[in-house]
Amino acid sequence: FGEVASVDGFASSDHALFRMAFCQVQLKDLDSAAETYGQLAESFSDSQYANESNLLVGRIRYQQKDHEAANAAFSKVVEQGGAFAIEAKHWQCRILLAAGSNDEALALATEAIANAGDSEFLVNLKMNQADAQVAKGNHEEARKLYLAILNDHADNTLSADALYNAVFSAYQLALHEEVIVDGTRFSEKFGSHNLLPDVQHLVAESQLTLKQYETAEATLRKLVENHPDHPKHENWTVRIAASLYVQKKYEDVTSYIDGVNESIESAQGKAEAHYLAGASSFFLKQDEPALTKLNESLAASPGGNYADDALLFISRIHANAEKYEEAVKTASKLIDTFESSNVIDQAHFRRGDFLNDSKQYDKAIEDYQVVIERFPNSVYLVPSLYGKAWCELRLDKHETSVATFTVVIDNHAQHELHPASLLGRLICRHQLDEFDGVVEDANTVLKSTADNAIKMEAVYQRGLAEVALEKNEAVVASFTSLLEDYPKFDRIDSVLYELGWAYGELEETEKSIGMFDRVAKEFPQSQFLADAHFRVAESLYSDEKYADSVGRYEASLAADPSNSLKENVLHKLGWAFYQQDEFAKAQEQFESQIKAFAEGTQALQGRFMNAECLHKLGDFEKALAVFEQFDASELESAQMKTLAWLHAGQAASQLKQYDKALVSLNLVVENSGEP
Repeated sequence: FGEVASVDGFASSDHALFRMAFCQVQLKDLDSAAETYGQLAESFSDSQYANESNLLVGRIRYQQKDHEAANAAFSKVVEQGGAFAIEAKHWQCRILLAAGSNDEALALATEAIANAGDSEFLVNLKMNQADAQVAKGNHEEARKLYLAILNDHADNTLSADALYNAVFSAYQLALHEEVIVDGTRFSEKFGSHNLLPDVQHLVAESQLTLKQYETAEATLRKLVENHPDHPKHENWTVRIAASLYVQKKYEDVTSYIDGVNESIESAQGKAEAHYLAGASSFFLKQDEPALTKLNESLAASPGGNYADDALLFISRIHANAEKYEEAVKTASKLIDTFESSNVIDQAHFRRGDFLNDSKQYDKAIEDYQVVIERFPNSVYLVPSLYGKAWCELRLDKHETSVATFTVVIDNHAQHELHPASLLGRLICRHQLDEFDGVVEDANTVLKSTADNAIKMEAVYQRGLAEVALEKNEAVVASFTSLLEDYPKFDRIDSVLYELGWAYGELEETEKSIGMFDRVAKEFPQSQFLADAHFRVAESLYSDEKYADSVGRYEASLAADPSNSLKENVLHKLGWAFYQQDEFAKAQEQFESQIKAFAEGTQALQGRFMNAECLHKLGDFEKALAVFEQFDASELESAQMKTLAWLHAGQAASQLKQYDKALVSLNLVVENSGEP
């Protein structure tokens, strides 16, 4: 063909060059072919092959990615017009799209479509038009154009690409129902197309997003089984684990990952697989294997997509072990390293909780405040408000705490922490002596929750507020209902104790003592044990059951009572022995009382009774010495004063200290009121 074309005057030289270039293409000598086609177009501009030759030059240069030369050739075709101009505009659209000239590409495609008639490149131009909309970010408009291609040109070879692109645009628009519908349509219409796995992948991801977890798992398993050599096979393998994870099938996740782990080669695949296994172990309360897997995830891809989530779980594992310093350090690493993380709000919340649990309340408040100020739409907003309020309460910032709890109460009435926030606020109000407010909040809590733990605490706090308000009938009602409805409440001893006092105020003595007796018998570790025994002892003493009262007074002493109570117990124990004429035991108790509480409220009476016992025992020397240690005129009753002077005088007389005897006996006469 070359030789013939070079013959001067040969009438078919243009055709010879055209065939020569074709042969060069077949021989894959594309540069020579382009030059030959170019020579033909230039030397034989009037040839029937000239315009097609320019088109073929453009195609070759486009294939070689020499877009500048290709566009120059296509421009010549467009300039010449004719049947090849529409195809040339198609290729020019592709060049413009590759260069990012999306507006120009869109304009050219739109203009060409209007003039394409029934050109075989009409569908290509429509695809260019839709692709330009995608490149401009107009996925909604692009999707409409792709679907129109499918509907108007169902038998065109590009209809599969159009439907795939429509599915992809729907995915970009988060139209996941449409992704599934159109993806199913693709599977039915193009079941053997090479894009089928990619479409089904998008369908699976949409199913996961729509929480169709079991269906997504099935879709992914079919992909793995049917396309073992696909480049995304590893990705689908790991996504099966993700589908199990969101179904909370944590044991299945760990066993599945163990089975496929060796087939996962990419760093990102390993990172995701180890993360899913670690997170699943965490929820299975298997913290040690969880920690191992999560660290393996970090090692595989320290800055990858799952590194921030892995750090978050690691911090929680440390907190579970009460290693709060490590927990805070790990959460801080997440916050400092991944400032744009999707879990940054949770990271601040968790770190706040770790600091809260380690009693670093001021620092905890700082983290909670970050969530409150920067993430007002976060699911951790209300938990952060709640945590902040409790920190303020523990810092004795009760008014501030009330205000923070109130934000939850007023603005988040449907949140699960609403009842607990009411409970927190009423506890603060108790500290502020706002007892009516405590009762009001408690009643609201009881109407708004079915949580027994919260309800029983609300009833308890209401009862304490009613104690402070001296509403004894209300106290009885609250605490009686607590006993009946929540017999396993962890402070039943306190409930019984307060009921004992309330019944006492209502002069229902038998019920009162019954409550104190229950505390004494049923709660040997109670902080109220000593006082409960004492109250029962006092009742027995009043009923003149002195021997029985001794045992209860002694039980009160054994329970290590407070100093103010202990003095009374020692004093009354002495009296209980005295009433039984056990003067030696009585004297021992009174003497113990004086030694322990020399300046106590019962000290004067204790000294008097100590002396009385010694007098009864005939130990006049010691008795007189004790009588002389106090001023009998300061005793409470006239009878005690008289007895003190009389017995002091008798003791002195027995010791033949008559002057002292006369002094004491004269005081008896002088204060007797008789001449």
